[in-house]
Amino acid sequence: MDEEHLVQDDSLRVDAALLTKMRDSSFAAIDRGSTLTKILYTVDIGDGNYDLHFATFRNKHFESALNYLKAKLQLNADRRLHVTGVGSNLYGDRIKETLGVNTVFIDEAASQFVGLYFLLRHLPLETICHPLPQCSDPIFDQIQRGETFQRLRDARVALIKEQASGEKFPCLFAIFGSSAGVVLVREDGSIEVKHRHLLAGKSFLGACQLLVGTGDYQRVLDMAAAGKRGNIDTQVRDILADSPNSPYGKMPATMPFFPFGKAVDFNKSLEDCRPEDVAQSLVSSFIINFMNVVTFLACFEGIRNVFFGGNFFQHEFARQEVVKFSKLFGASSVMSFNFLKTGHTAALGAALASPSDVVDFFAAMKVADLGRSSQQ
Repeated sequence: MDEEHLVQDDSLRVDAALLTKMRDSSFAAIDRGSTLTKILYTVDIGDGNYDLHFATFRNKHFESALNYLKAKLQLNADRRLHVTGVGSNLYGDRIKETLGVNTVFIDEAASQFVGLYFLLRHLPLETICHPLPQCSDPIFDQIQRGETFQRLRDARVALIKEQASGEKFPCLFAIFGSSAGVVLVREDGSIEVKHRHLLAGKSFLGACQLLVGTGDYQRVLDMAAAGKRGNIDTQVRDILADSPNSPYGKMPATMPFFPFGKAVDFNKSLEDCRPEDVAQSLVSSFIINFMNVVTFLACFEGIRNVFFGGNFFQHEFARQEVVKFSKLFGASSVMSFNFLKTGHTAALGAALASPSDVVDFFAAMKVADLGRSSQQ
């Protein structure tokens, strides 16, 4: 019954020697977020390697998630389990009661980046990242910018520093979970928090529930992939003259521009729109909002590499929309975008970190002063 509620259970093979710090956490962890419950557990495959398993449940099936972990690991009362996320704090007693173990809470601000750094430091990109998606819409390859937009793009591109192929650091970690944030990560593992906002995954799913009738990531993104933004978004032909001498340049007439713009221009109601088109416009709206922040910070810091995390980007369509954005806007066209295969960086970090590690982490962490670049 518990496995019926399992969203996914992916695995990643690693050298057992890299996981010695997990002994204190029973080689497992729970990240109970605001939307999803992410579970990390390990399997010793007997050849000096472990399989890290990343299991995902919706929060409404939290009890199933706990029973699933209990069945995978032979936990007993003298073992400790590391937990993270707001729900692990709220439901701490329930976790202890169901699993029969003592828990150690690891602050999510620390666990998220401990997990990310472990992946970047020890494993190759092709192992931890999805292949870069192909942009399925050719209109984004037909953009000819006007002089003003081209100068703006060139100025932004000039801010991005050269980086050797395959070099991971320094990088930005752009996490899109229930909330969103952007963090600068350096090769020594130190970080600087650049941005945090709440208009992210939880709000996205809430808007989807109200507007298209479901708050399930997979279903919404499947719907969005079948949608057509041009039916509901303002397109270039709605606002620009089709002229080779336009000061704005020449862009494909059917290219979507303002999400939901046609609703205002043509007095549309929700009943006039296909749910798939609404879903696609919602996805694009949140990605455009997030990507403007990401690219601004990349230019400000001169950072080329960006790693995207969170379950939102586990769907191919969301990754494709990021690629489309990169073709349309400024410096992102010369940046390196990478999408982590797992949204369980916090669960992984919680299993690896100790309370003393968290103290050290916060002592070293910096919060950005956007009056200056960290490169200065």
